[in-house]
Amino acid sequence: MSSPPTLTVVVVLDASDENRTDALTDAIGALEESSAARWELVAEDPATARAVRARWLDDDRMPRDVHASAGHLADTLRAATTPWVCVLDGTTLPDPAWLTRLRDACAADAETEDEAADLVVSRPVSPGWEQAPLFGPGDRLAELDPRSGVLPVVLSGLAVRHDVAADAAPPSTTPDGLLLALLRRSTRVRVAAGATYRVAASGGAASWVERAAALIDGAGRDRVAEVLALHRLRAAFLGELTLATAARLNAVDRAAVLDGATRLLKRIEPDVVRDYRLTPLRVDLRVLFLVLGGSPLPFVLAHTTVRGPRSRTEMRVLHTAATPAVVARSADGTVLPIVDRKWRTLDYFGQTSLREHILWTTGDPPVVVEVDGVAGAVTDRVYVYPPRPVPAPSPPASDTDPDASGGNVLPAASRGGGVVGVLRRLVTRPPRSGAPDEAPDTLPSGDAAPAAIEESPFADAWLMMDRVDHAGDNAELLFTHLRRERPSVNAWFVVAEGSPDFARLREVSDRILPYGGDEHAKALDHAVVVASSYVDAPMTHPKPDRLYPGGQRPWLFVYLQHGVLHNDLSLWFNAKPIDLMTTATQSEHEAIVGDGSPYVLSRSSVARTGFPRFDRLAQRALERGPASPDTILLAPTWRLPLVRTGSDARRHLIGDVLESEFARQWLGLAGDARLTEHAERHGARVLLLPHPAMRGDFARVAAGSGVLIADDDVDAVDAVVRSRVVVTDYSSIAFDAAVAGSHVVYFQFDREAALGGGHTYRAGRFDYERDGLGPVTHDASAAVAAIGRALHDHADEPFRERRREVADTADGRAAERIVSAIEAHLRVG
Repeated sequence: MSSPPTLTVVVVLDASDENRTDALTDAIGALEESSAARWELVAEDPATARAVRARWLDDDRMPRDVHASAGHLADTLRAATTPWVCVLDGTTLPDPAWLTRLRDACAADAETEDEAADLVVSRPVSPGWEQAPLFGPGDRLAELDPRSGVLPVVLSGLAVRHDVAADAAPPSTTPDGLLLALLRRSTRVRVAAGATYRVAASGGAASWVERAAALIDGAGRDRVAEVLALHRLRAAFLGELTLATAARLNAVDRAAVLDGATRLLKRIEPDVVRDYRLTPLRVDLRVLFLVLGGSPLPFVLAHTTVRGPRSRTEMRVLHTAATPAVVARSADGTVLPIVDRKWRTLDYFGQTSLREHILWTTGDPPVVVEVDGVAGAVTDRVYVYPPRPVPAPSPPASDTDPDASGGNVLPAASRGGGVVGVLRRLVTRPPRSGAPDEAPDTLPSGDAAPAAIEESPFADAWLMMDRVDHAGDNAELLFTHLRRERPSVNAWFVVAEGSPDFARLREVSDRILPYGGDEHAKALDHAVVVASSYVDAPMTHPKPDRLYPGGQRPWLFVYLQHGVLHNDLSLWFNAKPIDLMTTATQSEHEAIVGDGSPYVLSRSSVARTGFPRFDRLAQRALERGPASPDTILLAPTWRLPLVRTGSDARRHLIGDVLESEFARQWLGLAGDARLTEHAERHGARVLLLPHPAMRGDFARVAAGSGVLIADDDVDAVDAVVRSRVVVTDYSSIAFDAAVAGSHVVYFQFDREAALGGGHTYRAGRFDYERDGLGPVTHDASAAVAAIGRALHDHADEPFRERRREVADTADGRAAERIVSAIEAHLRVG
């Protein structure tokens, strides 16, 4: 006879999200020994409980003995008859071995009364939910302690001793309230190593703030409640940094979330924020929470990086003042010149209290930074909490002049060792490829480079590339300029070997390298510049840092862009290792480098050069005949939810794209009978040109739509040059159209979704109505009417002037200016 079950698994049902319930059912069906526990289904709504039970019992994978009930979760926990009871909901998807490991951990605990635990916790594996203080190798028993971070943060996946649940569970409460009650009653927790579950996305920022408020409102001054509430606020604020957020809040809702979070933080003790350890907490968030809660800045924060010019040091300081007084000193006490500075917004729901000040110094690396008279040691890579104290003074070296700093001399450390030596090596070595908030890699040994580096055909190479499988953008044009005008530069071009552009370029140059091949890998080891018109991972990280000599990339990354940046891409760009970036228009340039910009890039790392392909566009537009524009070009940008990055590092369409609003709207516009009539009257064709991220795939899936759709083999430059009107949504191709002399119409049927989180950017300083290059429309009828007016050359004067200003940047010298900017950057090092 088999032993009775040790564990009851209670599945909490929520009728508001059938997809999550179905995903949970699939996960349970894949569990090993799924019948080894008692199963309960519970929902507040009786119809939901019955419906899910019926679906469950129709599935042969599921346990047969299932009880479904309507009511409160606490009642079900108290009614359980097994020694342990565990809760799952629609956000938890248990892995196959989860049940067995959790049951074994509960059974083992029952056999060791002297080390008994009240709770058994299994490990969530989704990013952002790591409970670092709880988990280590193997099972462990720990005392619950919110100060040390040993505290389960969610009810789901948690097993509770039945007698504890029966005593602690209030008659009716939310899952968070029940968790709080259980944690107050419990003293010990056992970790079930190897029992893991995945955590699905759960709610948005507003719901996280509401959950935090419920915890504080229900508990009053209670440290456990405050720690759990802070965890919920952390989730809300981290969501602001997620590009793939399904839907961001509008401006009004963002302000409401910030206001609600601020009111809560004023009720949470500052030491709870300072000591929070349940999950990793970004230092800027920790400081922001303190500031929003009304605490003064408790410490000075600064760090050095090696982004940008190699003989310069970048420092960052978090501060509430508009212009804090910052003084940087080297090891001998010398005040270092600040050659560039800016401040940027930390865009959490539009908060304006905390800013990040970015400063550049030259000379010896700073060891101490003073902010408004408060001194702190400069960290070697990242923001640190708590801050590093100022090094204790030591006798000055014999060559130090005490009078040089008014008798207030800091210790001069040895040239090679200690903090100063580490900082010196960090600043003088080539730039790293990691983002500025990454931990440092192992430092190189400093041994002399082998002679083979000098003999390599790739010594001091400049590697150009556009996309992995396409050329024809700014990088190819820069490569062509270098080979024609500056043959002394060791320039090479990189593109996938199987692409049409590889074969085309190989016919005219022997300096074309297959992307990812052995030659490409060797060239990366010896290059000094990698320049690309795209900033995706295949361009910025063509191979892992550990595979370079010394474990670090030796080259600068130059982002050439492929269009004018007019939307806010700071969440994406700030995580990229951009050493130098080019811009075209003055407004674009200031939106990136100016004070108040959300970008970390400053004037030291951004050069307004113009784009080589704008020069090419302008030249080809001059060469075309007066009757040659014969196209109405529909050119939307891509959409994040409709593509995925495959194992080949390229983007591919996902799902049934033709059923999406994006496809229905653009295919509907392209096939609109009124637009066809306009086109025939003016001797034009209608061509749909998808974004390169969607181009080939979209043409294939929509082949039977009756719409003329550009495939990968279409020359996009030629399509723009031949266009009388370019219709786009949010794409920078509008600026290309302006350079080519085409009219522009914006078709923005999904503006709130696309600029509110449904894509990789948010609205920036560029306002389509105020700054746009053509009329803005929101439905097909208005778009067709605007196209008709443009075909008759009926354009309002503001649009003509704006397009003329963009075209003025295309003077034929962009490539020359880019080369000068790169060489200036290299000379600094």
